[in-house]
Amino acid sequence: MRAIRRKKQASMVLAAQAVKKGEADACFSAGNTGALLAAGLFIVGRIKGIERPGLMSTLPIIGENRGFDMLDLGANAENKAEHLLKYGILGSFLC
Repeated sequence: MRAIRRKKQASMVLAAQAVKKGEADACFSAGNTGALLAAGLFIVGRIKGIERPGLMSTLPIIGENRGFDMLDLGANAENKAEHLLKYGILGSFLC
């Protein structure tokens, strides 16, 4: 969180601001996952009714033209059934 506040010109911060302003549809980073998550939460914000963010990754499939999308790759060590349901709802937006 400190890095998000201090480094206002960091690529992660600028990417999150572009999403918030509607200048970009999404952002990605090879940087620190926690910092990217913080940028998303504190700059872009949450979808109403979603308490916890989930990390998603597209995993390649051999012999296929598309990948396999996996949601919540460990962003939260402990989840309630309600959180898992909401991750499923979020994932359905990709279909």
